[in-house]
Amino acid sequence: MKLWNFTLIVNLSILGLNAKAHSDGPMKSDSSLPKSEVVAIGQAQLKIPAIDFKRGLTDSPLAVSVADRIISGVKKNLESFQFILSESESKTVQKKEVWMVAVETEAKEMFKIKTTWNSTTTETRVALEDVSSFIQGQSDELVKKITGTLGPFSTKIIAVCDITSKKELWMMNLDGSETRQITQFKSTTLAPAWSPRGDKIAFSVYAHHKDGKNLDLFEMILKTRSVRGLSARKGINSGACYHPKENKLIFTLSEPGNPDLFELDLDTLKTKQMTESLGFDVDPHYSPDGSQIAFTSSRSGKPMIYVMENKPQADPKRKTYAGNYNATPRWSPDGKSFVFAGWSEGKFDLFIFKVDSGGIDRITKNEGNNEDPMFSPDGRFIVFSSNRKHHGKKTKNLWITNTTGSWAKPVTDKLGNCTAPAWSPRLTP
Repeated sequence: MKLWNFTLIVNLSILGLNAKAHSDGPMKSDSSLPKSEVVAIGQAQLKIPAIDFKRGLTDSPLAVSVADRIISGVKKNLESFQFILSESESKTVQKKEVWMVAVETEAKEMFKIKTTWNSTTTETRVALEDVSSFIQGQSDELVKKITGTLGPFSTKIIAVCDITSKKELWMMNLDGSETRQITQFKSTTLAPAWSPRGDKIAFSVYAHHKDGKNLDLFEMILKTRSVRGLSARKGINSGACYHPKENKLIFTLSEPGNPDLFELDLDTLKTKQMTESLGFDVDPHYSPDGSQIAFTSSRSGKPMIYVMENKPQADPKRKTYAGNYNATPRWSPDGKSFVFAGWSEGKFDLFIFKVDSGGIDRITKNEGNNEDPMFSPDGRFIVFSSNRKHHGKKTKNLWITNTTGSWAKPVTDKLGNCTAPAWSPRLTP
């Protein structure tokens, strides 16, 4: 059986202003260069690992067509998330984001491919059906070559969408492709959360009991789609967040009376009460090291964001004061900030709170209601739900923006109203 071995060589011009690249040679920077120019100061070269097709491909045109798909897929990923800029875009974009890459305007072929014969190669083997995941992985590696950190492409988003007239969970790629419905409860499903390894999700469903419906907490193993109940106490069992290092999660439980935060041991299913207040405590989210918990509380009257040490009955510190309602805090991967939705000027918008300084940056404005934010695993992007106008409609769709809010791109379009997006950790085949 013959094996076709492809080595993909990518040459990119690096953005000149205040840029740094992780290439074999040193990069130069010249702050005096005009912003309107795309300057090829240096090049970064990446050799993508070989692809061995194990189906006995002997026709070069077929093999090359698959390679072309990989090339175009990687290029599309980098362009859509502005790691690569078109000539027109490069004249207006803010170049302070050092990870941006500009395309050489005179280059007719940015990607070049070499086809070689190799019957004994032991490099990465990828079957035809795995090309999509291979594209995501190589997109991440190319971003790492330029910036020093992996890109966000080998991830998935899960959200609540109502295209079936019921609120069910749907999984998709970052561009909204390869959508899959993963729950079929024919009820209302809420608040999905990924496990740290990306193999499980926790979520809540209005489940039927003898005495009526109740918002119960469940867990699904994604590979097998097997589901187990985690908590079905009377009242609210929702808003779960997995601990980043230990086999437990935190969620809101209202059985004692007021909605408070509880930790749940995933081995024993025993709970431990973490907060107790006269208001409601919801939307908990562990910091990346698990030492702190950010959450929404109405203990001061208006719902605001609080942060507490990860200890039962620790003293929560109020972090936000502006507006009438602040909700859904989500930590950045480096733990230096969290993003949240705040009611301002008659709408919900997104804000980033900086832990060290206490400063707040506004991310969205004048674009409908923007809610349910969450950082990407690399910290460069934020996914959120918004009813901003799209294709002439104001359906709630998922959108992705960068951390300055300078651009946003839609993720969903034909799944009805979509809310509560959860961004997975990096997934490996």
